[in-house]
Amino acid sequence: MTKDLNLAAKFIIKTVDDLINLDFFADWLAGFTMAEGSFGFKANGSAFYQIKQKGIDNYAILKAICLLITGL
Repeated sequence: MTKDLNLAAKFIIKTVDDLINLDFFADWLAGFTMAEGSFGFKANGSAFYQIKQKGIDNYAILKAICLLITGL
């Protein structure tokens, strides 16, 4: 017997506050940075960590990440 899997989102994210207020956002961010982030070194010897995403669709999530990291 086969069951249909419903992959429809149960909520719609509209704003940065919606993202930050998700109970699992900090945990998701940890996994996301492990998968998508990268370390690098500049010519002057300083090290950095970066997360990149393209497109205006990712603006809210990138802003939410910045706010969570900086504690604002």
